Amino acid sequence: MRIGVLGINYKSAPLDLREKIAEACRHLSPNKIVLSTCYRTEVYFSQDDLAEAQSELFYYLKKRAPHSQEYGFYTFFDAECFFHLACVTAGLDSAMLAESDVQRQVKLAYEETRLQQHLSAPLHYLFQKALKLGKTVRSTFPLFQTSFHLEGMIYQLVETILGTSDLLFIGNSDINRKMIHYFWRKGKRQMTLCTRDLASAEPFALDYQLTLKDRSEIKNWHQYDGVIAATYSDEYLMTPLMTTRPGCTRLILDLSVPRCVDPSCQTNPQLTLLNMEQIGTFFESYCSQRLSEVESIKNFLQASVEKYTALYEKKSLIAH
Repeated sequence: MRIGVLGINYKSAPLDLREKIAEACRHLSPNKIVLSTCYRTEVYFSQDDLAEAQSELFYYLKKRAPHSQEYGFYTFFDAECFFHLACVTAGLDSAMLAESDVQRQVKLAYEETRLQQHLSAPLHYLFQKALKLGKTVRSTFPLFQTSFHLEGMIYQLVETILGTSDLLFIGNSDINRKMIHYFWRKGKRQMTLCTRDLASAEPFALDYQLTLKDRSEIKNWHQYDGVIAATYSDEYLMTPLMTTRPGCTRLILDLSVPRCVDPSCQTNPQLTLLNMEQIGTFFESYCSQRLSEVESIKNFLQASVEKYTALYEKKSLIAH
């Protein structure tokens, strides 16, 4: 099964470079799946000569992201590529261990790509089996039976820093919907959702008694205790120059890639601005306590990858 991946993640490259690589990957040639999340940008490909494909792809990205060669791109081929994607899908390669949203992100990357272009059989097999393994480990291992998921972690963070708060959510995205649902279950009621498409968000806003605003509300971000941005934008939606009036905002969480909050907002000493990478540092102690469980899951994934790889090779031989 000739498959490969070239990527960078939060361990190997800063966020600004990952944003540039993610933008460059929007214009790649066919038969490639781009997985771009808060923690990584990866390109999965299939070709008889994997080394040649990797070299061409690396050259393409270097031309569009100056100085990118100074950072740690990683490459995996065949079974190692399969194992890597299985770990990613299971949430073992995220800064926040076992976070749940990555399963959806991998599925979305695969589904959107296969609808837009022809994909080779190895890429279909790779993503279908990695997604299956992600579901299996989440339903089997105790690590995933806890409430340690992104919306729970964000809630803990908001509670720690803000307590009772008036929150502005920017973007009618899946991740914001999940967080609003979780916050509602926890008793949060002062929530405003702003989005460019009010009509599509109205039923959801009614269900959770949200104040619904269009994107013009972003200019009033300083009036909220906390802001959670999870949307896509080609430019910063929030900057410190948007208002000269004193504000009450003490926490901004920018969950968007590319970022939609100007990092210079952090110059306000009373304001905490965190991106997904920084949020993960709040939970590092949890990760260290669960290392033995992680090793067991990786052993399971390794054995499963070997089984599925052998099965694919056997079917390929029969077909020929």
